[in-house]
Amino acid sequence: CTADFVVTDSSGKAIYNAKIEILLKYGFMGLHRLDATTPTNVDGKARFEGLPEQIKGTAEFKVTHGDESKSLSFDPQSDCHPHHEVVLAEK
Repeated sequence: CTADFVVTDSSGKAIYNAKIEILLKYGFMGLHRLDATTPTNVDGKARFEGLPEQIKGTAEFKVTHGDESKSLSFDPQSDCHPHHEVVLAEK
């Protein structure tokens, strides 16, 4: 699975270096863990590749920049290639 993000401020300007994090438990009895973080580029874009197709429980992407943050759920069984457009308020 993959997950694509575009992070902008309330005026539509791309946000550089916003952090996107996820913690996943997968595999037999959820014994495998994936803890990943990636920043956005100058266009406000980021991508995760190689995410497992089946996970244990629920997972959320957390998008943060400065004092602003948003959480987005991740369910690979319903959408294995989500595209998220995230708007964080400008400070």
